[in-house]
Parts: sequence; structure tokens; C-alpha cells
Amino acid sequence: MGSSAKRRGRKPDRAQRAAIEAKLGALYAELPALECKGRCVDSCLSIDMTPAERNRLRRAGAPEIPPLEPLSEEPCPLLENGRCTVHELRPLICRLWGLTENMVCPYGCIPKGGHLTHAEFEALMIRSYHIGGWPAGVPRSSPKRIHQLLSAGALAADARRTGSAKSTEQEERGKRPVGARVRRLWSRQR
Repeated sequence: MGSSAKRRGRKPDRAQRAAIEAKLGALYAELPALECKGRCVDSCLSIDMTPAERNRLRRAGAPEIPPLEPLSEEPCPLLENGRCTVHELRPLICRLWGLTENMVCPYGCIPKGGHLTHAEFEALMIRSYHIGGWPAGVPRSSPKRIHQLLSAGALAADARRTGSAKSTEQEERGKRPVGARVRRLWSRQR
């Protein structure tokens, strides 16, 4: 989690938890706004999250979310009557749904400023791991790869903000289909 307590295997104390929460909140605040139509509940499958996000849900009394199983089609256990029961506390991966070019909303919700690139998506996920801890089963990238992803994400974000041309990666790859679910992205090693 970035704290010395976590590196030594201890749980963070209240002040460390508050610092982690503040950092995650700042990361979430960077995401573009999206006017959700609330019709994408069929896209809410079992997900994984950082240990800090998992602990935050546990402290709020949310049902336990089992660890992510590759290619699981199980609906998210936090849905009730077609709505998210922890919407304000949802993890980053849920907040990114509909915001990125590789997780386009099938109902036409488009974020202000356009979709985030795949490089921006990866950079946000890695930043969340550095803040909240790496989920079990998510391959850790080398420092060099992390630097490349963070740099590519920053360049793509700058290009999107300034209205520059699409990134080379975006042009080469084009938009990925909606069916390319998040768990496949997470399980893919580069």
C-alpha cells in the first residue's frame, strides 16, 4: 500500500487508512464526468479491486466479494434489484466503466471530453495499485513497464486535453469491442 506498515505485513492504522482514502479520492476525482443512464447493470460482473478498496467496503458492511476468478460471468454480489448498493464506495474499476475506449458503455453514455485511452486506463489502474495495494492474482509489472505505462497515460491524457491527434497506440489498435472485459485486461501480461 505504499506504507511501511503494509510492507512489514501489518494493517495500516487509522491515520494511514485516512491517507490512503484521501489519495484514492483524489485519483477518483481525476476521472471525467459521465451522465450514466443506469441501464448497464448487465455489465456489472464479478470484479477485483485493491485491498484498500476491499477493506473500505468491508468496513461499510458490504457483502464479501470473492476473489476474481478468470472469465467468471457471475454478477457482482453488490447489486440489488439492478442497482449498485455501494455506488459511492465503488472501486476504481467500476468507476472506469463507460469512461475508457476499451470499456465503452453499450447504451451510449459518453464521458465529457471523450473516452480515456487504453494507456490512460492502465496508468490509472497502476496508480490505484500503488495507493491501495496490488490485488491478488494481478501480475506486477516491472518498474520500467510501470514507467512506460504511466508516461503513455500522461501523454495520452495531455493529447486528449489539448485536442491533439490520437496516440499512436490508439490509431494502431482502434477501439476494442465492449466484450473485451476488464478481467481479460487484468490477466493479460505484457
